[in-house]
Amino acid sequence: MAGRDDGRAQTRARIVGAVLEWAAESGLGRVSMDGVARRARLARATVYQHFSGRDALVQAAIRSELDRFYVEVDRFASRIRGHEERMAATFGFAYAYLLGHPILERAMAINPQVLTPHILGDSPTLAEGRRFFRREIRNGDYRPGANIDELADFVVRQLHSLVLSPLPGSAGASREERVAAGRHYAELFVVPIQRRYLATGPTGAGDNTGPGGGDQGGHDDRPETTGLLE
Repeated sequence: MAGRDDGRAQTRARIVGAVLEWAAESGLGRVSMDGVARRARLARATVYQHFSGRDALVQAAIRSELDRFYVEVDRFASRIRGHEERMAATFGFAYAYLLGHPILERAMAINPQVLTPHILGDSPTLAEGRRFFRREIRNGDYRPGANIDELADFVVRQLHSLVLSPLPGSAGASREERVAAGRHYAELFVVPIQRRYLATGPTGAGDNTGPGGGDQGGHDDRPETTGLLE
């Protein structure tokens, strides 16, 4: 039984790999069951044994790449100890990773409608992103009662907006330049908000101060450039 399950998993991975290869070349919009079967060198019936149709194929490919993204971000972030450094560096890493992802890049240029269910409104993908970054935020670094869910939502919204509308100069930039640009953005706009939640944050800041709110009776030490977040 175990051998059969392993073989089934390998076949499924082979099919998803064919989808990803095709999507990186031509975008997700052209993916078809027949075409994937040919690329994977499998019978069309075999592909249908694993996936009910084209939409299921596309969703499986997106799921695979999201899982890979979360693994890479977690691996990168786990090496960094300081909470502010961890936030800035990880934000820059995630920004460059997503912006340089060949399938996402191709889909945004050719078939953006394929991504609509994942990027508009309170989509399951964005909700999952909030849960992931919520786990990445270490509770011990934050003041008792701080609304960490709110902070995770803010981080995901900032990253989401930059992927849809990249920072100036990102087009044609190297990965290192994109990492630096994403990190710089985080240092200007994300870390100052993070400090409101930290146990060592500004004195007088309320425990549940949100991204758009002011300190409860304390000084506001954000740089003037964060006015865009008001």
